[in-house]
Amino acid sequence: MYNINCFNWNKKLPIQYIWENTCGLHALRNSVDFFNILIQVNNYNNRKKYLSKIESNINFLKLISDNEMHTKIKKYQKFLKKKGDINKFDFVNLINNYYKLYPIQIIYNINETDLILKNKKIVILIIYREELKFSKHWIPIIIHKIENEINFHILDSFNSTWYGDKLITDLINKIKNDNKYLIKENCNNKKLTNFTAMIFEKILQIIYLTLFIFILVYSSFHN
Repeated sequence: MYNINCFNWNKKLPIQYIWENTCGLHALRNSVDFFNILIQVNNYNNRKKYLSKIESNINFLKLISDNEMHTKIKKYQKFLKKKGDINKFDFVNLINNYYKLYPIQIIYNINETDLILKNKKIVILIIYREELKFSKHWIPIIIHKIENEINFHILDSFNSTWYGDKLITDLINKIKNDNKYLIKENCNNKKLTNFTAMIFEKILQIIYLTLFIFILVYSSFHN
């Protein structure tokens, strides 16, 4: 019997705002920094102790740092000589230049992905999702296998993906099918609650942006 344990780190990560077009760069940075934490975690006694090992790691402070995030994204942008959307070829260039030894998979189609975990401890997945024409997004997922524990980490800085999302359900089913595991899912489905909170958060961001633009325009006309 294998256990899937779900962990959502969206709220801990530096925020990707609605006016930012850098989800791919956030995804790569979050994946790499979180990988550097997980390689130092070698056992799973229980959920509480596992989380404690992650959050007490020195690299966790880097993961949740806004300054570290902005510095890393600027570094990526300077290398690529572009600031907006990135594609699979941009990922390949970044990985070849900075992260050749990291187990990163860039995925457009989950069904074409090998998720056999037998000899793998950590798998980094950066998945492209295009459910709607206006909803295109790169989502980082890290799978950390320790003996019979499959720890499923969601690191979406845009905060749009949680356990219960179709993408996550499809991934877990793919793991079950590829590995023929009898799996117990230890995950709380908070999709509706988190979706509501995310919508409220994005509406606030739109209001802040609108007010900023209004003040800027108002000031320019009255100077």
